[in-house]
Amino acid sequence: MFRFTALVTLSSAGTDTSKHGTSRYDTGDHFASGTHKLMVQVWRDGNPPHERLFPAELAWSQEGELTPGDHALMTISIADPEARSYLRAGRTFRLWGACAGNGVVCRQVFTSELPS
Repeated sequence: MFRFTALVTLSSAGTDTSKHGTSRYDTGDHFASGTHKLMVQVWRDGNPPHERLFPAELAWSQEGELTPGDHALMTISIADPEARSYLRAGRTFRLWGACAGNGVVCRQVFTSELPS
């Protein structure tokens, strides 16, 4: 399992504020505390750039609930080993699933559990 800390901003349902296009999904507009299964869409530099969707779990432990426009530090967990070649500090991504949003990776979280 690979873990990353990221600053996430929720978007309104069905909208997208990233530079990579317009949302094609109808998503919710809130994010409750806890762990949520979502898809993380990321891009890797190259010619042409390559995009990838990873199944992920996002964890947020603060009280209350996030609404569109709110920012929060979250932990993203991804089992796919290719995630490390796409996600690193400064890399932007998009969230798809029960809620939508955009984020930027702050750092990879290293634990005593391998291969994180």
